[in-house]
Amino acid sequence: MVHDRSDDNQVGSPDAATVGDFSAQVALSLEATEQDIKDLAHSRQSFESDASLVRAREIVNAFRPVPQIIWRLCNYTLGRPGHINTLTTGHAFGLKKLFMHVGADPIMGLGRSNLNTSDVVYGVASDVIAAVAMMYAVSRRLQSMPFQKLWAPMLDEALLRANLGFCAGQMSERFGIGRSMLAGFAGRIGMVVLIATGDQNQAHEAVSALVTRADPQEIGRKVYGADPAHVAAMVLSASGCGRDAILGLGAFGLSKRAQAALDPFSALWLASTIIIENVLNSNAFLIEEGVWLTLGFDEPAEREELSAIAKTLKRSGHSWHWLARPDSE
Repeated sequence: MVHDRSDDNQVGSPDAATVGDFSAQVALSLEATEQDIKDLAHSRQSFESDASLVRAREIVNAFRPVPQIIWRLCNYTLGRPGHINTLTTGHAFGLKKLFMHVGADPIMGLGRSNLNTSDVVYGVASDVIAAVAMMYAVSRRLQSMPFQKLWAPMLDEALLRANLGFCAGQMSERFGIGRSMLAGFAGRIGMVVLIATGDQNQAHEAVSALVTRADPQEIGRKVYGADPAHVAAMVLSASGCGRDAILGLGAFGLSKRAQAALDPFSALWLASTIIIENVLNSNAFLIEEGVWLTLGFDEPAEREELSAIAKTLKRSGHSWHWLARPDSE
């Protein structure tokens, strides 16, 4: 993973100068995401997959997961596959409270509160700041949505997966901690958005099916007409993440042949998603050797360590309650 420090203090893209331009830009990005995943499938998937992508695009376009200021931050930092652009204090403008939260966090930050923006920008990895900003914005957007009692536990699970992603990212420099956090978060945020944006009957049907440990992808398709993995890919697309994230997440659930066609950067996203999903569910034995090797988990001891971390997290839960319920801060 290349960290690019040749930035010019510019925040985000100059193409999204106004709210109207930004809305149009997000809509175009989601259309491109839909087509990219369809192209990856090489038309060998069923028509159901195409319908799922259309529905996922419509849902996320209406949901609009992050405001323009967060999009700019994420796109600047994580919008280019294989690169992480380094933030400066100029990128904290309008986001000081969020930056202070990140800096004070004992896991991803510096663990103290007497900080200024320079401390955070130069003391916390830029990709971690960008990942947290996106998760924070999505969580805030959800606070205005109905059926909170039904989707809130799944948002907590998404953050638990992000926590495991943080740990996995620390062990795999090849991918990056921030991207690994988002890969974990994406494992559940698609279903959260589906439940929050559907109707009451759909919400209860989906949650009842999830209690029986039915396949979330099948539930999403049956109840909402959209695969949660497709929704997650659209959420990251609408949040400014790069094409590697979109293809890697969109490939989850596609054929092995389609997955094998991924470029190396997108393959990292897919591998991270598969590893976090299975390790957290105590199914590490289902992970193929090539998937482990993609992220650089070459040694059995590293894999066992990640599984041990997952067991601890499942018992203790995540500590990022300020992210799960940001409006209460």
